[in-house]
Amino acid sequence: MMKKCTKCAVSKPLSDFYERKKGSGLYMSDCKECVKKRTRKWELLNPEKVKKKNRAYRIRNRSAHAEYERKRRAANSELYKEASRRWRSAHPERAKEVKQRYCKKSKEKIKEYNQQYAKNNYCSIKLKRKIHRRANREQMNKRERKRRAALKFSPRSQYKKRPESELIKHAAHAAVARALKVGRKQKPTICSYCKEDKFPIEAHHYDYLKPLDVTWLCKSCHMELHKGKGGSLNTPCHKNAL
Repeated sequence: MMKKCTKCAVSKPLSDFYERKKGSGLYMSDCKECVKKRTRKWELLNPEKVKKKNRAYRIRNRSAHAEYERKRRAANSELYKEASRRWRSAHPERAKEVKQRYCKKSKEKIKEYNQQYAKNNYCSIKLKRKIHRRANREQMNKRERKRRAALKFSPRSQYKKRPESELIKHAAHAAVARALKVGRKQKPTICSYCKEDKFPIEAHHYDYLKPLDVTWLCKSCHMELHKGKGGSLNTPCHKNAL
């Protein structure tokens, strides 16, 4: 069935016309192309109204719009990355504020991502650090001199100035490192306290006079224990010497 458009005066099939109401069988007098041209012209003349209308639509259909944007970004990832780089270079202060706001809001997510990345790319990270230190030797030396001056630290007298407890602690850490190197001990991949597969796993000594009697903890549990927030973690029943 054909219908004549009142705007362009061309006879077109009914599929080229919008329905007035879905399922009513009544069609608009203007064809789709003429309606689109009229809409574009109105949008150019009323940019503020268009923004307000789009914002209201996004608020009403938040989940559907988010899904649409996700698919669109996946299909045009390079274009979005390039546009993002251009915006950050043009607005450095605003980009910094956005990044700070995101970091504050997503601390746990960033922490989990960093742990997983460090676990999967340990060798490449170590190599990059080594290359960076070699390429910036003067800068690294300057930083080290500044640190030593602030701490009044002298390489020759470091062991003389250290108390006996510090020397025992250092010897215990060195003993664990040697045992791991020669294969006398194996480092597990699961924390002995939270039972989660986290990176890195560290050795905790309950008694530095027993250097190989250690409990393997993830970094977060280890820090909580040393801060005194571990609670039952400090009790002997939770010792899991491996």
